[in-house]
Amino acid sequence: PLSGSGQELEGALAVIEPPRARVWQRNLVGITLVSGLNSLATGFLLPVLPIHIKELGVSAVTLGLMFAASSAASAVGEFFWGFASDRVGTRAPLVASLVMMALVFLGFAFTASQPLLYLLFLGRGFSFAAMMPISRGFVGANIPARNRATILGAQGSARLGARSVSVLAGGFLADALGFSSVFYASAGVALTTAAVTLALVTAPAHSASRAVAEAGPPPARGREPWRSLPFMYLGTMALVTFLFFVARGMTMTFFPVYAKEVGGMSAGQVGVILTAASVAGTFFMWSMGWLSDRLGALRIMLLGLATMALFTAVQGLGSSYVYLLLVSCAGWASVSTFMPAGSALFTQTIP
Repeated sequence: PLSGSGQELEGALAVIEPPRARVWQRNLVGITLVSGLNSLATGFLLPVLPIHIKELGVSAVTLGLMFAASSAASAVGEFFWGFASDRVGTRAPLVASLVMMALVFLGFAFTASQPLLYLLFLGRGFSFAAMMPISRGFVGANIPARNRATILGAQGSARLGARSVSVLAGGFLADALGFSSVFYASAGVALTTAAVTLALVTAPAHSASRAVAEAGPPPARGREPWRSLPFMYLGTMALVTFLFFVARGMTMTFFPVYAKEVGGMSAGQVGVILTAASVAGTFFMWSMGWLSDRLGALRIMLLGLATMALFTAVQGLGSSYVYLLLVSCAGWASVSTFMPAGSALFTQTIP
């Protein structure tokens, strides 16, 4: 029997029967692919949606309230989809969220009513929130702590790499065919992603980790990480995450509008800027995740926060195309430095 030491628990991975090992490995590949396709679907809207809403006659204050409603729905959705995934596995929550997302995208193409737009923004936030807790939960349950930031970074790179394609396409689609074409494209990709999920994601999220846990005795109650976790630590992590998304929410919501109204840029040009930023983020997401596993997640997380604060502060100091391009690339690089390190630090603590 296992004594519970680190080496023996790692060795337990080797005794999982090959079919079960292949199941969670296939699911890891499937979830990473679906994560990328999910960002492909949502990326079409990034350079377009704020401009489209403004052209419907919505004020800047109302636009901010709509995105705030979307973020609030995401906060509820993260808990809901994570809870559902823990109970029924990954497939059903992912498919449900993707179908809901496709319906929301189609709704944007057919309405200009402000009450309906609020409902669509709520649905947008709630449906999009499914991907992150499910993918993080799977990695936390199945990947050793020493490799988690690398895997989380690889998944983040898949998301940003896919987004770099759809952001560019979304801007040019809007310029060439109008805003409705962008919503149709997003809905089509979301439904395709649901089909890919049905084909590739086939097992409960935590099957492999349960097999390892069942191979050895449970840890002593007094040493369980969750039970000994200081409240201040959880509170600090929650505050850091909250402030991070407040900062990103303000800049990402109004950047396309700022670039169009102050910089005089088209949706296509905004798409090029966001594409270049996503490419920069794609590289940094994986490389900083890899570095976090070697230098420590806390150090890399703090580096990401410091650089993000710097580049967010200087973003509004200029409005030329080249300036916004460079600052956006640097900003996304700093975000990609923070995210895998922060997620890995949290998954190392929460079972």
